[in-house]
Amino acid sequence: MDKNELLNTEKKLSEQADYIQKKMKENQASREEFYQLSKEGQAFFQETLGFLQGSSDRHIFQALYDEQTSLDKKVKVDFEQEYDELQQEYRGVITQKEEITLQRRRLEKEEKDGN
Repeated sequence: MDKNELLNTEKKLSEQADYIQKKMKENQASREEFYQLSKEGQAFFQETLGFLQGSSDRHIFQALYDEQTSLDKKVKVDFEQEYDELQQEYRGVITQKEEITLQRRRLEKEEKDGN
């Protein structure tokens, strides 16, 4: 690759790394919002179950609570998995960018030393 190609590749990798960082921040914000809503939902179900102590309808809310708890765990795992994948992708892009940067610097040094 010539110097311009290396610069263009380096720029594209920087943009890709920025995009991935943005997605990671969005994931974190969504995850935090979900955790808060999950906590509020858990509190609602627990409070409702407390009110329904001894009621014939308690089993319905208990089933809903159990289902909500199960779904919360699945969603948490999905958020964490997505974040881990983004981190791995980010590291790969940064590694590529560093390699391109080194190639460009070597080329610039060769050009400087050759002139």
